[in-house]
Formats: sequence, structure tokens, C-alpha cells
Amino acid sequence: MINSVLFVFLFELYAIQSEVKPSNFVPYGIDSGYTPMDRRLNALTPPIKIKVLFPYFNEKYDEIKLWSHGLILFGNQTYNNLPHAVPGRFPLPGFICVSPYWADTDITTDLNSNIFYQEIDTDVYALLLITDMVKRAYSALTSQRMLWAFVATWDRVPGHEGSRGRNTYQAIITTDGRYSFTIFTYHQLQWASGAWGVIRKLDSMLPGQFIYQTNGNISDIQCNTTDGLQTIPYRGSTLGGYDIRLDGICFIDTTYTVEINEHKMKNCTIMSNYILCKMPVISNGPEILINIYNSSNDLIASTKFIVELSLDNVQSILIDNKESYDLDKVDEKESLTLNFKQNSITKNYHFNVILYYYESIITDDDQMYNLTMNQIVLYTNVNLSFIENMTLNYKDIIQSFDNDLNAMASITISFEAYSPSTTAQLNSLVLYRIYKLTKRVYKIIKFIRNHCEEWHKKQPSPSDYLSQVPKCPSCSPQSTISLCWLFHSGAIDGCYRQSLASNGPGAQCCYDTDGRWISDPEKGADTLDFVAGTGSMIQYIRHAVVDVLPYFSCCKNPIAPSSSCKKYYEKRPPGTECENVPIPQPAGTNGDPHFLTLDNLNYTFNGYEEYTLLKIDDKTEIQVRLEPLRQDKSATIMSGFVIQNENYSKIQFELITSLTLLEIRINNRLLAVNEFDDNDEEDFMYSTIKFDNQKTAITRTNNRTTYKITYVNDISLTVQIREQLDLLNIITVVPQTYKNRCAGLLGNMDMNAQNDLAFPNGTILSTNENEQKIFEFGES
Repeated sequence: MINSVLFVFLFELYAIQSEVKPSNFVPYGIDSGYTPMDRRLNALTPPIKIKVLFPYFNEKYDEIKLWSHGLILFGNQTYNNLPHAVPGRFPLPGFICVSPYWADTDITTDLNSNIFYQEIDTDVYALLLITDMVKRAYSALTSQRMLWAFVATWDRVPGHEGSRGRNTYQAIITTDGRYSFTIFTYHQLQWASGAWGVIRKLDSMLPGQFIYQTNGNISDIQCNTTDGLQTIPYRGSTLGGYDIRLDGICFIDTTYTVEINEHKMKNCTIMSNYILCKMPVISNGPEILINIYNSSNDLIASTKFIVELSLDNVQSILIDNKESYDLDKVDEKESLTLNFKQNSITKNYHFNVILYYYESIITDDDQMYNLTMNQIVLYTNVNLSFIENMTLNYKDIIQSFDNDLNAMASITISFEAYSPSTTAQLNSLVLYRIYKLTKRVYKIIKFIRNHCEEWHKKQPSPSDYLSQVPKCPSCSPQSTISLCWLFHSGAIDGCYRQSLASNGPGAQCCYDTDGRWISDPEKGADTLDFVAGTGSMIQYIRHAVVDVLPYFSCCKNPIAPSSSCKKYYEKRPPGTECENVPIPQPAGTNGDPHFLTLDNLNYTFNGYEEYTLLKIDDKTEIQVRLEPLRQDKSATIMSGFVIQNENYSKIQFELITSLTLLEIRINNRLLAVNEFDDNDEEDFMYSTIKFDNQKTAITRTNNRTTYKITYVNDISLTVQIREQLDLLNIITVVPQTYKNRCAGLLGNMDMNAQNDLAFPNGTILSTNENEQKIFEFGES
């Protein structure tokens, strides 16, 4: 059996010896509560009973020892005559250990040198530092902070044979309860000993830190230099300005070029296991490509990044927030005044206020060219309740007042909220702002007097565009969140729908107070968009030019004849014809677990493995995991599920009940806790992440116990999690267009509850069968 693992790293770091502790180390020393090691030449600590079962290559250990010559030893076996230096190449039979630097250390007479060690389980700051280290290398495995660590530090230690140099390095073993990691960090290595002690230079740009996952098989430890590149975060606002970390592969060189959306980045920070860049403003999307090139300009890795448009969501901080589309011709003396509410958000948070300005020339056939962009920082770290309001003069912002060309200006004002309490030392660990609010305003700089008439003559038939937009449901889906009522009097709800192409047409489906689809524009129906207002800033501006500007010139222009509005609706009819779809049918699980089928049959099934909750044709499937309840092994609970809905991203929820931990994955990628881009306070009631070109969304309430997964094909899941994080329930909503196409524990959805408990061979159980028979059904 192979018992010894990992490697000895011997580097010479040309650092000046001083008493200043390395900045990339976890704080150590007497003043940090650490225990100094005995100064005997061959010091071995007594067995240290640690507070966790530490996972280490398919074994778990609750006892370790520290050897002064550079080893952390696992297990309760006795080691006699431990060698002072590594006796050969790893792996070494008989040794279960990690070794940052196995060499003949001697601190017997040098009182300036020390070896410190400490078990960490309550020091939140130290555990956050260690978590941040792990995330740099294994972001796909770490969504929560580490729960436990053991840190050993060799501080300015000399060699036994009178070496004049001094070595400083730190070893950390840590775990979040599920995964374990080993971290070696080196500050200076000025001497070596033993047959395998080889010093080589380490470029001063690298931090000298090496991180390994150590809970799996030893054969799994490898360095992947091309595959697996990923970004943290993997999605972000088109406005940029936030840090993105590129990791998942090894960066063995010291020079790389990062290209984001065909733009070569400057001033990226290159580390041994990640690269940190500042995201620029991105105009196109919804997906952009990130490439990494080596010093020879060879492409070594690529990944995609999802660009999101910021919602116009400032109603929580602004008084009398007006429509974003204010497409009147702007006057040189005109200004925009924003009055701020006096509430808990404006009083308790500090804001950075940034203005993003886009301008484009518009041709007579509604084409855009010469798109320019500017960014202006209006305020930093300001309390909005204190300033009360702000006024922007358009003359100071818009650049094209003095030419005779038709042009459109898009002004986005970003309010980045920060809690004052996060400006402390730990703030450097936080990648994401607490919350972001945006306000958009569109203005026409030059306005064509007869724009509506000329526009109508040049417009093609809308039939081809309508054919590319999915049909609206006849009743308002329960999962929708919309602002139909802001723009369409009479509509109170709606859901945006568009073609599968990211730059294709779209249409909003608007509904009245009874949930019925509105087809009459004069009663609140929305209209077809030749260019959907999603996907990228450029497309959003094109949407304003192609679809919104004609609406204002035909229907809102005070000098246009009343009949001109009909010309607009002729070319932009309301949405798409309505599907004859009844209200979606809810079904799901609860508690013990109890199941409610799509045909409204209640039954109890106490299985113990993974099962198909719902399968629709061969395109959609939800699998659930049932496991025994910790307090009562005779009952089972649902601890996880995975849904693959058609070609949308696979979503997985998993409760690790032993750790009271929830993990969420999208296409096997682990979501970090803060990827929902919100905070825990009641000011912001929920947060949503969207992907699949806005076709899939996960919304989380601020109490973190309810999640809602929604798709544009109107299948949705509501996930309810107990505060103890020991079980979850699912409510599944399926449109009745899937009638007679379903199978699984939720039944066949044929409006007949009597045949829901059907075996694969066609045998149907009675609805009043005993639990053993129902168990056999579930197992089938």
C-alpha cells in the first residue's frame, strides 16, 4: 500500500530576511495563540488529537504529529528513527505524511528561529484566509468556508550543518468537512540538505504557494495545463469594473496574455494557480470568449463568460422613478434629476455612483454606426440619504449636440451599494459588491419630424419575425416577474419570451388582472420586437432604435396624427398568438417524504437511493436522492435533486446533512454563496441569477430557505429547505401541454389519479395499497 504522498519542493526565494511576517502566510506566532515546538534537535510532538476526522486519500485521521524536520504525520502508528532528510523519491513506503520541505533543521541554539503549530476551528478570520487560498485553485469545489485547519510554520529555521541561510515556509491541512486540501507556502529557502535537496529559482512575481486536493485517490493528483479553465464569477454585468479570476489550470510560466472579448488586457495579476483581471465594459454578448496565450503567443486555454444587462431596478432608492425610455428629443438646457428616498437602503449603505454613456449615429434605415462609450465616476463612498438628490445636465454628457446627424444616447447610472461594515480587513476577500442598482435613460439627440411615416414604408412584414418567437401561454404563468404594467396600461403581469437565437426577435406576453393574455394593444398588450432587448448592451440599444423609437414617434409624438399609432401596431403586432394552455399543474414532495402527483394523488414512499421524480418524453428529467433521516432511520428525506430540462443547463441541488451544507451546481459547476450577488439583510428581498441566454433563472429569497427555478418553457421548481438544512421539498409546476407524456414518481399526468402508481410492465397499484407495495413501485 502506498502510504506516503505529495512532494518536496525546494526553491530559493530571494527575499530579505527580516522579522516582518510574510503577507501570504496565515498569521502565526505566540501572539496569534500558536504553540512553539520543542527546540530539541529531533523534536516530534506528542500525538495531537484533532477535532475532526481529516479526509486524506480515502482514509480519515483524527491524530497527527509534527516532526521538526518538515513533516506532518498522520495516524497513530509509531515512527522510529525518522530520517532527518527525505530518504528518496516520493511516495515512500511506511510514511503517511505531508511535507512542505523535508530537511535537516536545527533550532537548538538559534533563538531567532521557531517552529509554530496550531489547530484552527474557531478563528473565523484565519479560516476565511485559508478558504480564499483554496478557492484560487479549486473554486469548483469550494462554496463554503473551511471548517477546520492545522497550520505549521517553520520561521527562519537554519540547517543542522551550520548553514548561514534561513528558511521560512508554512504547511496547512484544511477541510470543509467534505473535501480536504494541503497548502504549502514559501517565503524564503536559502539552504538545502539531503540527496534530494535541490534549490532552484522561483520568479519573484509568483507567490510561492502550492495547493493540493487530498481527499481522493493519489492517482487523481495532476496538473492540467490546458483543459478546465474557468472564471469566478462566470457571469457579470456588461458594465464591468469587477474582478474576475481565471483558474482551473496550471500557470507554469511567468508571462501570459489574457484576451477578453478580443481585447488584450493590461495589468492582470499572474499567480502560480490563477490570474486576476479587472473586467472591462462589455458592449456585446450574451456570451463572450476569454482566451489565454503564453509568451510565444500560443493559445493555451479558452472559456466563455456570460454578460448580463443590469436591470432598471432603482425603485427602491428613487422617488418617482420614471420610465427608462424617455425618447423625446433632448434639449440642450434639459437635465435629469434623481431624488433619493430616505429609507434603510439609502441610510445604511454607502454607494459608488458611476455613469456609463453610449452614443450611436442612426441612419435613415434605422442602422447604427460609430458607437462610442464613456464612463464617469460621479460619487465614491457616498451616503445617498445625505446628498438627497443629484442633477445631471445632458449638455455635459451628450457629445453630439452640435452636429446635424440623427443620434441616440443611452445613459446608465450604476449605484453600487456597500455596507460600511465590509470596509474592514476582510473586505479584500470579497469578490462581489453587495448589491447593484441601475437606472437607464434613452434620449434622441436629433429627431426626424416624419419618422413614423418613413419608418412604416420601409418595414417588412412581421410574419417572419413572429414565427421565431415562442407562443404565449393563455394564462399568466406562476413563475413570471415582469414590468408590463409600467409600459402597458391594463397589464399587470407578463413574461419575456424570445427566439432561441441570442440576437433574434422577441415579444412580451402581457396579462390582465384575471391572468388572461391581452391581445389588444389599446388594452395593455405588448408588441413584437424585431430586436429583443436582451443579450448585450449593443442589442439593447438596437432594440431602442428599431422597436422603441418608432413607438414613441408613432404613438407618443404630440405632433403626429392619431392614426399613426395604428401604423406602428401594423408592423409590430401584439406578441404572438396565444397557446391554448391551461394553468400549469403543481406536484411535488414534502417531508417524510410525501408525494403529490400531477394528477393530485397523495402517497408516501420511503426509498433510500436515487429515483426518477419526473420524466417528460426523453427531453426532461428530474432525479431525486432519498436518504434516512438522521434522527429516525426508519424514515427518509429528500437530500438532493438534479434536473435536465431539454437543452438548458443541468441544475443540481445537494444537501450535505452531516455538515448542514447546501451545494448548488450549474452544469457541474459549483456556485459560490455570493454568486447570487446580494446580502443577508432584509433591504433586498430576493436575488436572481439568469443563464442560458436569459431562458433559465434561479431566484433565492433573502432567508436562503426558498429557491425558485424557472424556464421559458414554463416548467418551474420551487425548492423549500428547512432552516436546519436537513431536508428539502420540491414543488414542480408542469404545463398541461405535457399531458400523457410524463412518467416517474409524480405520475403520468393523464387527469386520472387511479393509474399514477404504474409499474414499467403496466401493472397498476391501487391507490390504497400498503407501504410495502408502494415501496416496490418506487423501487421499480
